[in-house]
Amino acid sequence: GRARGIQLGFIVVIPLSQNFISIIDLEDYPIVQDYKWYLYFNGNNSYAQGHLPGSKRPIRMHRLLLNPLINQQIDHINHVGVDNRRSNIRICNHSQNQQNQRPHLGCKFKGSYFHSQNNNYFSRMLLNDRSIHIGKFFTAIEAVIAYDLFSFKFRKEFGFRNFDIDYSKYISSLEIKNTNQT
Repeated sequence: GRARGIQLGFIVVIPLSQNFISIIDLEDYPIVQDYKWYLYFNGNNSYAQGHLPGSKRPIRMHRLLLNPLINQQIDHINHVGVDNRRSNIRICNHSQNQQNQRPHLGCKFKGSYFHSQNNNYFSRMLLNDRSIHIGKFFTAIEAVIAYDLFSFKFRKEFGFRNFDIDYSKYISSLEIKNTNQT
């Protein structure tokens, strides 16, 4: 039957299959309440997917809520595919959605790589389908922070950051450093 939401303040918890839940904003409950919701796992993330009773046509909850064009995607800002609050979902293109990906499985940070021959770390990112070498560093943390700075500067709000730091105050020094390079 219908989704039975549990209101918790300004959010509604929607039960899914396999004892999972999805959360939405209270004002979105009328949009989702007639659907039967279940957990859908695509190999990278779990999402709320459902269908209307009597229909076999599935739809993901985030797409139902934002109604994007067919060629548009939905980015979950916090990487939690069952968190469908409006503050966590946004319409984007494929490239923007890729920019906000988490580090690969087994990697603690994104953008930092150890180079065993030189015994140092380097940082790089993919930007406009080109691999950009950011620099060489003595420590992984230095390489990760350099990645975060470049992500903040060039990918703006869609760029993944390893640390929750306000990088805006460091961008001007990054620009000065880059213009002084010969």
